[in-house]
Amino acid sequence: MSSSLSASLSKSLKQVGQLSAEKRKLLEALLKEQGIDPLQVLPIPRRRDSRSGPLSFAQQRLWLVERFTPGGGFYNIPSGMRFEGRVNVLTVEQTLNEIVRRHEILRTAIQVIDGQPLQIIETELRPDFSYVDLSTLDESVKKTVAERVIREQTQKLFDPSRGSMLRATLVALGPSDHLMVIILHHLVTDAWSNSLLISEMGQLYQSFRQGLPSALPELPVQYADYAEWQRQWEQHETLDAQLHYWTTQLAGAPRRLELPTDHPHPPFRTFRREHRAFTWPLELSTAINALGRTENVTLFMILLAAYQVLLHRYTGQGRISVGSPVANRRRSETRSLIGCFINIVVLCTDLQGNPTFRELLQRVREVTLGAYAHQDVHFEQLVKALQPERDPTHTPLVQATFTLQNVPLESPQMSGLTFRPVDVGIPAVEHDMSLIMDSRENILSGVLVYNSDLFEAGTIDRMLIHLRATLEQATSDPDIAILRIDLPGSSATAGGEQNNRQTSDEAEEFVFGT
Repeated sequence: MSSSLSASLSKSLKQVGQLSAEKRKLLEALLKEQGIDPLQVLPIPRRRDSRSGPLSFAQQRLWLVERFTPGGGFYNIPSGMRFEGRVNVLTVEQTLNEIVRRHEILRTAIQVIDGQPLQIIETELRPDFSYVDLSTLDESVKKTVAERVIREQTQKLFDPSRGSMLRATLVALGPSDHLMVIILHHLVTDAWSNSLLISEMGQLYQSFRQGLPSALPELPVQYADYAEWQRQWEQHETLDAQLHYWTTQLAGAPRRLELPTDHPHPPFRTFRREHRAFTWPLELSTAINALGRTENVTLFMILLAAYQVLLHRYTGQGRISVGSPVANRRRSETRSLIGCFINIVVLCTDLQGNPTFRELLQRVREVTLGAYAHQDVHFEQLVKALQPERDPTHTPLVQATFTLQNVPLESPQMSGLTFRPVDVGIPAVEHDMSLIMDSRENILSGVLVYNSDLFEAGTIDRMLIHLRATLEQATSDPDIAILRIDLPGSSATAGGEQNNRQTSDEAEEFVFGT
């Protein structure tokens, strides 16, 4: 590209928000002539209506699910923080007010107007903030009372039509010991956003405590701008090409994972969640990482392969589809925004032919890289294109998901305070089963979240034993055929397994866990 054309494009890109629709199309054509994907380089423009905007695809899915299953509170997403040191309560409240001012999505209600759900943005809105002082209580009852306060706050329902989908409670356990829980509705947040919120809290508290103004730059766009931009690109040819990849990739794939359950599926999906926590030894993590280097695959790919082997053995199905959340923040403007950007990609792997684990890793690698290269198609668009038979007892396309946490958990630098995150609730998931893992200091840990209307805890414990056994044998002998992997106390599939109700050795952590 010539220097004059490059300069012209650079100038045009900066001013694209003011371009008419006709001129914007001409700019898109110019970019395509140069081999540049306009979807990836054209900036997100500010919308013309500052008071309202369409729902994003992610919001639309969540809103519809909650509308038809009201009252569950399963989309409440809590974040817990433990502070050691003197906390200035007024500064905490000032900090929350500024975060809500910065991010329009935290001042947004979802209302139906002329038959369409819209984001309605309030000009000003104070967050729901409460302070509970338990410092004078006897130590013997303090823990119980604090847990009750936190549980009540995390389970209290939001009304999306009224806005204010952020709630925060600061609990004083002592003069220099505070517990804070922030709950947001999934319509306005995701894991990346929660990490961003905590980071902004630290920076703003530090400034305000010193009597300084906010040092955070103003945001270039807001979440409603992103949602409108996403809708405008819905029919673009770039997404059409990506959608063709998905319809080809998933052609003929089973639309339902036939996991044997302890209880039959209710006539409608339910969202009663429980979870089992686990931590694996350093030796296993080291072996997994060594296998990754040898086979040129990532930790995510190895764990996904083992998870799909487990589901293959339990169902007997030759192709296994697992949903995997992606941050969906490839655009620079979105990386500093609080909001629900998350997308679900469908990772469908062919396990037929009894491949070795080494061979399976290459299949998983190809599937994963292809999915990431075509992740701009949102899950809702994929469901619309594939039109699976609607079944009120199952989520469409995938019923099991896998997540390897990669969102950095930064400890905010707060004047005179030390900070650490604490678990205060079960992750918000809507599928039958969700494996969520984390790798820190070369130690693998995680939780298996499950629908307790379908599975008993003992069944989930047994699955975790089998998942670990799969990885131990696969890392010891990558050339083992996947049907030869020994699942302790089972035959080839769950249909012949013994009723082995081994209890997990991992204790749950809630607020006061170690």
